[in-house]
Amino acid sequence: MATASNLHGMTIDELDKLIADATAVRDSKLAEQIATLEKNLAQLRAKQTGPEPAGKVRRSVPQFKYWIRAKQKGWTGRGGKKAEEAFRAHFEPGKDLKDYRVRPGNEAPERTDADRY
Repeated sequence: MATASNLHGMTIDELDKLIADATAVRDSKLAEQIATLEKNLAQLRAKQTGPEPAGKVRRSVPQFKYWIRAKQKGWTGRGGKKAEEAFRAHFEPGKDLKDYRVRPGNEAPERTDADRY
């Protein structure tokens, strides 16, 4: 490697050759780095297009656990005390929560995503 004192003693032709050699070394190192980065980018893109779905996956809609056929009202059993009280407001006199449990004979309709809102 040339030092500052060596550079002052060099001719213009020797300086031009030194610049050309340094440029060639720089270009080859840049080409190696670009090739490495493109390889890494290709691997990342391959991972993104893999089996994992893009975006958020929604959970399935819970089906009704309790169903009042006469009023077409259902409850999934979720939502805590307030949701249960709102469902109980539709009970017939003398009936209990277990009387409205979904089972053969008291079958609820299938829920869809449209029922979420």
